[in-house]
Amino acid sequence: MDGVSPVGVLWRVAFALALAVLPDDGAAQEQRAVVAGIVVDSLGSPVAGAQVALDGTELRSITDAAGRFRFADVELGRVDVVVRRIGFKAASLRVDLGSSGATQIMITLAVTPEVLAPVEVTEQREVYDARLYGFETRAAQRKSGHFITRDRIERSTSKRLSDLLRQVPTVRIAMVRGLGTMAYVRGANCPPLVYVDGSPASAGPLDLDLIDLSSVEGIEVYGGFGAPAEFSSVKGDRCGVIAIWSRPFRPRERTPAPPAQTSLITALLELEMVFPADAVDSVATPLAGSIRTVYPDSLLRAQVGGSANVRFIVDTSGFVEMPTLEVSATHQLFAQAARDALNDAQFSPAVLQGRRVRQVVALPFRFTPPRGSGDQGVPQ
Repeated sequence: MDGVSPVGVLWRVAFALALAVLPDDGAAQEQRAVVAGIVVDSLGSPVAGAQVALDGTELRSITDAAGRFRFADVELGRVDVVVRRIGFKAASLRVDLGSSGATQIMITLAVTPEVLAPVEVTEQREVYDARLYGFETRAAQRKSGHFITRDRIERSTSKRLSDLLRQVPTVRIAMVRGLGTMAYVRGANCPPLVYVDGSPASAGPLDLDLIDLSSVEGIEVYGGFGAPAEFSSVKGDRCGVIAIWSRPFRPRERTPAPPAQTSLITALLELEMVFPADAVDSVATPLAGSIRTVYPDSLLRAQVGGSANVRFIVDTSGFVEMPTLEVSATHQLFAQAARDALNDAQFSPAVLQGRRVRQVVALPFRFTPPRGSGDQGVPQ
């Protein structure tokens, strides 16, 4: 022990004794286990954001987007796995961890009675608009007049309706004091008749730049006495006609699914900043016709049915707080269709003791394709 102080010797002896009493890693590993599994609803759809706990321990977890959870380093013996999720009845499962290794389990949650009646989706909403039939027919035939289609509008750099009309050879644009931007058809000294969706726009001259170009589906322009019979007036059409057609309804752009994270709804409930359905006097309910759902095209053609179970918070104004929206679905396209439908949905707010309150709402969507609506295609 030359060169080693007595203190150093004592430290080495103490360290050696500590190593001697430490448990062997292999022996410790044999006394522990892994518990993993998935949480689903009664239809077999994964339930995301469910709280999973091992009763009697500090181990907690939140299921991911696929409904999965995992606990490592669990002590052997019997353990109760308890699962809770807003909109479902709490469930538990006793697991006997008699030996080391991984134990796989599945827990099924039953929907609570407070869930709203499901939204039934059986067919695709068509974008077709009967108002545009005449315009589209005339634009295809082009027997007379000049036509500006939506495709041309989108390819144009024009931001105002008057700038777009300047591109029509028979149209002259002029600024008229007190009246704004006016258009004149070649050969006429009076402003043309302006129609919007087949009806006269006004009794007098109309400032064309008051019309938002982004809302226009198509335009047709006719010279004196060359307009179709549907554009008629007691003063005749000698001044020409400009017919403007507004865009039909189209589904809103899809909102991307939020990344998987700890349930915001659960956190707000724990802070008592929102209320569950069974804690209010009057529950939040959707206004008639406000939830408009589109059946995904590819799944409809392939005759694929399914469901999406959605949970969210309705604010005191009756609108969905979209950042709180949580979805579990049998197909990601059904999940997206449910999100899109709730973008514009409106509810009658929940009421508690005479005042409006924020409430957690559970709303199932059921997608059932009608017979004969499919073809031989497959989901894209």
